[in-house]
Amino acid sequence: MDNLFWVDLSRNKFKTFREFTDDLKNSTILRKYVYLNDPYEILLNIVLAAFHGKEIELLDWDYSENDLLSMGISLDNVTNEVIDLQMTNNIDNINELLNTIENNAVNFGLALYTSGTTGKPKKVHHSFNNLTRGVKKGIRFENDVWAFAYNPTHIAGLQVFFQAFFNQNTMIYIFDNSNEGRSAVQDSLMNYQVTKISATPTFYRNILTYLNKEIPSVNTITSGGERYDPSLDQYLLKYFPNARIKNIYASTEAGSLLTSNGDFFIIAETLKEKIKISSDNELLIHRSLLGDSNDITLSSDWYNSGDRVELVEHNKFKFVSRNSDFVNIGGYRVNPLEIEELLLKLDCISDILVYGRNNKITGNVLAADIVKSNNNIDDKDIQKKVREYLEDKVQYWKIPRLFRFVEFIDQTRTGKKVRKK
Repeated sequence: MDNLFWVDLSRNKFKTFREFTDDLKNSTILRKYVYLNDPYEILLNIVLAAFHGKEIELLDWDYSENDLLSMGISLDNVTNEVIDLQMTNNIDNINELLNTIENNAVNFGLALYTSGTTGKPKKVHHSFNNLTRGVKKGIRFENDVWAFAYNPTHIAGLQVFFQAFFNQNTMIYIFDNSNEGRSAVQDSLMNYQVTKISATPTFYRNILTYLNKEIPSVNTITSGGERYDPSLDQYLLKYFPNARIKNIYASTEAGSLLTSNGDFFIIAETLKEKIKISSDNELLIHRSLLGDSNDITLSSDWYNSGDRVELVEHNKFKFVSRNSDFVNIGGYRVNPLEIEELLLKLDCISDILVYGRNNKITGNVLAADIVKSNNNIDDKDIQKKVREYLEDKVQYWKIPRLFRFVEFIDQTRTGKKVRKK
């Protein structure tokens, strides 16, 4: 039986595993720099590199020429640096392909770039073992159908891909930020009986307004890439009543590290010597868990992740914010995510982005971009509700002063909220 491998409705692309292996057989060159806007072609190059034991770099298609130059890459590099391959005629089926990849794994490597939301993207080299650290294989995974809701050039998308690929699962590509793409998600999930979805909280909120039916086939929903949003659970379970919701912590620098069934993570015994929390509550990761990079600065073998946490018990914590997310308002350090989490409890708000705006007196004030849950609600009424709701919950400098009403919150290339304003 030739299982369906890849579905991309926006590009009208449907590939079985047999067709995928045929495409591999017919490939005679491998791109050193994978700079493509078709996710299938990106994955094809990744598997080619793994099969032949080569190293390649993954670049986001929306990088401009100046972006590339700042990273030390020219368009000539991208166009002309290719690796000639021998025909891969010895691939007779997907099982042989997977076995060969595992045999050649020692020489295979991918260079990834961080999202660059806090500066120039950092390049990180990952080995096969790092990229597949979290992959689980077995009979119980063989009937999974994955909704692919991440950028395939970043760590979260690669984790979904390798999990699905090594279990020969079908993947349905739904990472489309257009209104047409979001509106097609429900039909895609239902028509292909998707069982697993992994996405950012921002992605989930962006598609919720397009859902109007229960989708009982989904049994697992994974949230990652951003701080976990507990208020989403009730909305997700409304449309995915049979789903178990999991929270994943991963980074480009280290890959997948922690899993939780809720807001709190527990550092496993196997990681207690490799993950720790600093005296000022920043998560630190030991160098042994990291990919190789000249852009990663270490302090005595430890990497400062930039993620602030709240310690609950000795090895139990929850994430508070990125260091870069905090806003200084009149000398007070304010966490915008704290305000977002509170305001998402209001029925009139579907999604929200809180951020700092320059102010002559206090240095910054908080501003809010709001997606209304109902367009019939008056903007001024929502502003009033926001102020009244926060007055007895937070200090006055944490209350947004500027408001903007938008149709959706902009996303980065990795599906997170765009926080630079």
